[in-house]
Amino acid sequence: MNTSDSNKEFGNKYCMAITQFTAKELNRKSMMEDEELYCETDKFYGFVIFDVGTLQFYMGELKDDDTYHEILTLFYSIRPVEIIIFKKNLPVYLENFISTLTSKPLITRISKEFNNMMSFHIAEKYLGVKDKWNDVLKKNLLNEHYINISASFYLASSYLESLLIADQVN
Repeated sequence: MNTSDSNKEFGNKYCMAITQFTAKELNRKSMMEDEELYCETDKFYGFVIFDVGTLQFYMGELKDDDTYHEILTLFYSIRPVEIIIFKKNLPVYLENFISTLTSKPLITRISKEFNNMMSFHIAEKYLGVKDKWNDVLKKNLLNEHYINISASFYLASSYLESLLIADQVN
């Protein structure tokens, strides 16, 4: 079953936190993966997709070029109801494209500052000590080459935390 079918069938409401970094920013200029050498300007999108109802989340990364084919395919297949980004992190073209999606996702901009330790601390706060984390979470939050995924995790966690605070105020 593909994701778009499950959205209709089960009424899932996916939110997506997404960040963009270049290979240079991720310190990947000398890394080899699948026999491909990264160019300093290659764009890597870290993302965390979470279901608002079940709080299950998925994290990953996409490498893309100036056509944005890979990231746009992800938007079309997930059809998020909300996209969470750092203020001024995504190119204007991509933000404009998001506003034309038929699902009309809300774009939420978070203006917090980020460093990799923030993701680590928020994960420990809600998921316990790192020894209890699954391998995927450890790989993505503890490896400096995946700071884009770590930043997306931080965005998603900050967003969910703000919803909890807002719920307590209301």
